[in-house]
Amino acid sequence: MQYKLPERLRELRIERGISMQQLSRMLDVADYTANRWERGITIPNTEYLFKLCKFFNCSADFLLGLKDE
Repeated sequence: MQYKLPERLRELRIERGISMQQLSRMLDVADYTANRWERGITIPNTEYLFKLCKFFNCSADFLLGLKDE
């Protein structure tokens, strides 16, 4: 199984038509933080993983690549 958060995060962000800066502001994180998540350098903590799931209306399993739905 492959870790897919960077890929899924980018896909969802693009589907929504928002920039990384816009996502950062909506989640109240520094621009470089969301950039590092999307590049796979770091992973969001549980608080931000929860916020990402709520924002994109998806499960953590999907976002992390544990499920494809």
